[in-house]
Amino acid sequence: MVISITVVPVMLYDGDCDFCKRWVCHWQGLTGNAVEYVPYQEALDRFPQISRESAEAAVHLVLAGGEVLSGAAAVCHTLKDVRGWGWVNLAYGKVSGFRLVSEALYWLVARNRMVLSLFMK
Repeated sequence: MVISITVVPVMLYDGDCDFCKRWVCHWQGLTGNAVEYVPYQEALDRFPQISRESAEAAVHLVLAGGEVLSGAAAVCHTLKDVRGWGWVNLAYGKVSGFRLVSEALYWLVARNRMVLSLFMK
């Protein structure tokens, strides 16, 4: 298996999900060119270490060295260099309970994102 190495982190998201697309648009506005955003439907062949099932369930962030983060960890890491948002990644890694709560909230939203999309139109 060949694992793709990237120059900038690459976030894979569900390109068929309006909720996901709206959030990715927001994050892209915050991160600019520091992160590449690609629908997983167009990129799984570049990242064979990520299964379709996993990509369908959560966003994934492939770091420059090939490490893969998913769910809340991916979102927090994406925001680490964004002015005013760096604390989120720091808290995820250092504050007791923050990781657990972040992941629980992420998965609650992820499991209900199609319904949430209806309220975003």
